[in-house]
Amino acid sequence: MARIVVTTFGSTGDLNPFIAFGFALRSRGHDVLFAVEANFQQQLSLLGFPVRLLTGDQEKALAPFRHQSFNNDQPLTSLKLLVDHYILPSLPAKVAELREICQQADLLISVASQFAASIVAELLHITSITVILTPSTHPFCLDSSPAPAHALASISATME
Repeated sequence: MARIVVTTFGSTGDLNPFIAFGFALRSRGHDVLFAVEANFQQQLSLLGFPVRLLTGDQEKALAPFRHQSFNNDQPLTSLKLLVDHYILPSLPAKVAELREICQQADLLISVASQFAASIVAELLHITSITVILTPSTHPFCLDSSPAPAHALASISATME
């Protein structure tokens, strides 16, 4: 059967869908290994999944910005803080670590914002699956009506 590496970060709510994938894949005879930060290690180990640790501590990295982030009416602020103060600073180390972990993998499953995963999949020429968890993966407003095209272009320009 396949050797599968699963990687994500964030809170337990970010981890739970991947645990479900892990159980389903394991029940079909696949070897499933999680490559995650230390905050998920105990929970995954208790569920019987092998774990390899990745660099990073999202909670610590974002703690100084807690008042600016996720509880405001400007979702791009939260996204920019996440990228600038957590994702990009840990990216080189995560690429190196994940590359080592995935040397013998057949498949890499990751959350869309785990940028190291797509880089590693390309470097190692392994199949990858990217999972989008919303709402934090994509900025949104409280208004659920579709955004007009000019607003989307404005969001893209703001992020550069």
